[in-house]
Amino acid sequence: MLVGREEITLEEVEQGLPATIRSGRPTHKSMTKALIAAGWVGVRRAGGAIVYRAPDAPKEDGGDPARGIGDNSTREQLRLYFERIERLKKEHKGISDDIKDVFAEAKSMGFDTTAMRAVLKRRGTDREKRIELDALVDLYAAAGGVADVS
Repeated sequence: MLVGREEITLEEVEQGLPATIRSGRPTHKSMTKALIAAGWVGVRRAGGAIVYRAPDAPKEDGGDPARGIGDNSTREQLRLYFERIERLKKEHKGISDDIKDVFAEAKSMGFDTTAMRAVLKRRGTDREKRIELDALVDLYAAAGGVADVS
């Protein structure tokens, strides 16, 4: 069904399925996943319809068909985004490790890190919201039968 085709719609995929599979009513989502897994690229047409282009089909703008990205400047821009995200993830991991080290140090000095985390969370909340939350917690605690929460 797909061999030799440059593009296909989900309706055409569904019509080309054997009757036994069609009777199971495959969803568009499952068919889309299968096409993408096989390397097909979804392209939205002017009227809003989506067609899937074969991995080896030439793109209308002459770009790389398997990537769906036309010119080198677009590729370069995308590569730069990836590099920035990767760098930020590394920085984030480093900062997370530093925070864990600080908590471990505080714990080794006898401090309760659960209480420290609760205080840090409260410090990060604006005063009015903190007062409102405290009142709500007290109300819920009283309704739940918990005496003197705060």
